[in-house]
Amino acid sequence: MGKVIPFPNSGFTWPVRPNWVLPADDGIAGAVDGDNIEDDDADWVDDGQVCGPDTPMRLYIDLVDAKPRVSREVMVPGDLTMDQVHEVIVAAMGWQDYHLHAFIQGGVDNPTAPRLLTKADVAEGAEAAEGLLESDVRLFQVLRRNGDEVGHEYDFGDGWLHLVRLIASGDEADAIPPGDPVWAVASRDADPTARVRLIDGHGACPPEDIGGIHYYNEVAAWLRGDRGASVDDPEALLTWLPEGFDPREFDVAEAQGRLAATQAAGGIDPGALSERMRDALDRVGPARRELAGMLIEAALPRRGERHVIDELSVVEVVRAARPWLILLDEIPSTGLKLTAAGYLPPAVVSRVFGALGFGPDAVWGKGNREDNVRPVLDLREAAISIGLLRKSRGQLHLTAEGRAGQADPRRLVARVVSRLPLGSRDYDRDAGLLALLALASVATYPPDVVPLVWPTRLREAIELFGAFGWRQGYDPVPEWLVRRMMQPTFAALTRMDGFESDRYGDYGMPSMLGPALARAALSAPRPGRASRAPRSPGSRS
Repeated sequence: MGKVIPFPNSGFTWPVRPNWVLPADDGIAGAVDGDNIEDDDADWVDDGQVCGPDTPMRLYIDLVDAKPRVSREVMVPGDLTMDQVHEVIVAAMGWQDYHLHAFIQGGVDNPTAPRLLTKADVAEGAEAAEGLLESDVRLFQVLRRNGDEVGHEYDFGDGWLHLVRLIASGDEADAIPPGDPVWAVASRDADPTARVRLIDGHGACPPEDIGGIHYYNEVAAWLRGDRGASVDDPEALLTWLPEGFDPREFDVAEAQGRLAATQAAGGIDPGALSERMRDALDRVGPARRELAGMLIEAALPRRGERHVIDELSVVEVVRAARPWLILLDEIPSTGLKLTAAGYLPPAVVSRVFGALGFGPDAVWGKGNREDNVRPVLDLREAAISIGLLRKSRGQLHLTAEGRAGQADPRRLVARVVSRLPLGSRDYDRDAGLLALLALASVATYPPDVVPLVWPTRLREAIELFGAFGWRQGYDPVPEWLVRRMMQPTFAALTRMDGFESDRYGDYGMPSMLGPALARAALSAPRPGRASRAPRSPGSRS
C-alpha cells in the first residue's frame, strides 16, 4: 500500500495514492500475455490485440449510477493525449468543463487508485515527480486491449464519475450494429473521416452543480413522473433547471457539434494559431467551444500549408499595404520633426488625409490638424505600435521593419496582421481578438450572405468578452464599451480595405479582403520570405 500519513487526532491512517505506472512500450506491436478480463456483461471481444497510436478506438462512456442511463460511444484515435480524452468526454456528455477533473487508473471502484496529474495540479504546486501529467500520456498507453477501463471524475464537489471502456479497436471498431435509431442518426450525420466521431448516446447530461448523482436521480425520477418520486420546492427547481430539460433526451446534433469543436477532433491545429489565440483558448474555460466553433468556420491553414498572406493576390496586397506605405513614404531617412504638441506637421496630415481618400466634404475642417483627423492619428499610432515607426526626441523615424516593408509590401502586410489585435491595454487586445475571430468566421460565407451574418456574429463575439474574466465592477462589461475597445483593431483593418468605410472613416460591413486579413492575424506568423508585390502606382519614394 505504500507510505501512510497519520490522520490528525486519531489512530486512522490514510493511504498515500501510488503513482500511475504505464506498461512497457514493447507490447504495442503485439499481443499482451496474461489472463483475459472476465465480465459477464461484456459487450466486447478480447482478441489479444494491443492498441497503438494509429489504432481506431471505440470508447463506451458511462455516467456511473445514473438512472436513467447516461452514456456515450465515441470513436477516437489512439494517439490522443489524456487531456484531449477529457475534452472528448465532457464534450460528448455535455458538461461545460469549468470544474476540476482527474483520470483514475483501472476504473472508479478504488478511491486510492493512481490518478493522472492535470495542469491545475501543477499550478497548485504538485511536482511532476509525484506522478504523470495527463498531457504526457496517450490513450493507447492507458487502454491497451478491448475491455480495458479507466475512470474519470469531473467536479470534485458533485463527484460525477465516468467509466470509460474500450469496447472495440482496429478494423472492428467501425462495426456499428444496425437497428438502433440513435446509431443510425449519428452514423448518417458523422463525417467518416473525422478523428473524433459520435457513435451512440443515451440520456441527457445532468445540469452542472445540481448536487451529484443521487440527487440528480431523484430529480430525474420526479421529472419522469415516477410513482412516489418527489422533490423539495419543485417550483424553485423548475425555475433553476434549463428550460425544457428532459433527462431521457439526447441531442445528437449538439453533441456532434461540441465534439467537432474539440482540439482532439483536429478541426483546430494549435500549432498553426497565433500565440494570443492559443492563449485565449486556454483562458476562456467553457466558452472555448464557442471560440473553437468560430475558428473552425474560419478554416485557418494548418501547419505546413500555405500561409493566408501568400494566398492574397497582388491587387489585395497593394490595397492592404497602401495606407501604411502612404504614411511611411512621408518619413525622410533623417526623420520627420513633429509639432511641439507631438503631432504630424499640417502639410503631412493634409497629404496623408487626401491620399487615404477623404474628400473636402469630410467633417474635419481643413484636414490638416492630426488631432482633428482621427483616421490619420489612428494610422500613425498604429504604425508605432506595430513597429514600423519609432518616436524619438520629437521626431518620427522609420524602423528597419518599416524600411523592409517599403521594399516588400507583402512582408509589410504580414508584419501588420501579425501585430493584430491592437490596443494599449490587455482588455483592448482581448476585445480586438474577438473582433478578428468574428470577422474570420464569415470567411466561408458567400459575399451576398456576409451582410446578413456579420451583425449576429459580431454580437456573439462581444458576448464572449466576459469569458476572459473582465467585469465592470460586479456587472458584465456593456456592449458599447466592448465595441469601443475593438476600435483600434477595426480602424487598422478599415484603412486596409478590410471594411467598407463611411465619410467619417468608421467601419461598416466587411469587404471580401477583411476576413482574409483576420484569418492571417489569427494564424501563426508567416515565415519571412522575399515574396514581393509591386508598389501601387503613384506612391511616393
